[in-house]
Amino acid sequence: PMRHHPHIVTDRRDEALYLKAYAEERAGIRSGSLRSAREDYERLRREFADSRRATWAEFRLARIAAHEDHPDQALTEYRSLLKQSLPADLRSAVLAAAAATQLEQGRPAEAWTTVQRIRGTCAEGDAVRALALAARGEHEQVVKKGAVFLSAHPDSEYAPEVGLDRARALAALGRPKEALEQLRQMRPGSRKAEEAKWRLWQSLSPPARRAQPGWAGPGA
Repeated sequence: PMRHHPHIVTDRRDEALYLKAYAEERAGIRSGSLRSAREDYERLRREFADSRRATWAEFRLARIAAHEDHPDQALTEYRSLLKQSLPADLRSAVLAAAAATQLEQGRPAEAWTTVQRIRGTCAEGDAVRALALAARGEHEQVVKKGAVFLSAHPDSEYAPEVGLDRARALAALGRPKEALEQLRQMRPGSRKAEEAKWRLWQSLSPPARRAQPGWAGPGA
């Protein structure tokens, strides 16, 4: 688990509500419905405005905006958060999310500049650095750094995207069997990620696909 939503037993209502909303968000990304998560994050902000989790809820609401294809709204909210005095882990998470959104908008140079502002090491930063390398076409680095990230952080919210880019990099390097194995190992992500996985699977050669006995492709 990542630092900002540890799986701990707590009797604090704000912490319990945050963990509930985060679980709903992860499930909602896969199902395509983030309404429950949004409502609980908004409730947390209303009822526990002085809690440190209220600021985390603001961040998660911005992430939801990005997932729902409102990148400009998400970036505006990230910029607003970065004007505040944030704890180091939250600041890193916001910068990483902003860089990820810039990458999705096709702005790799800006994303690389944003991710360079992250101080120290953090899972989110490592993930987005790998995504930025993919956008720059540095396939060998994506394969290496993606493997390290996925081994260390298999449950990260960024794992599906990193895994997908690693599979694409392997395919670009002429290693289709390894690309397929990477796809097969990946956990379910967003609907967008699952559609991209399926397209990549279909694009790989039939002999490579036949080398994965018993697997009929993503979602099978």
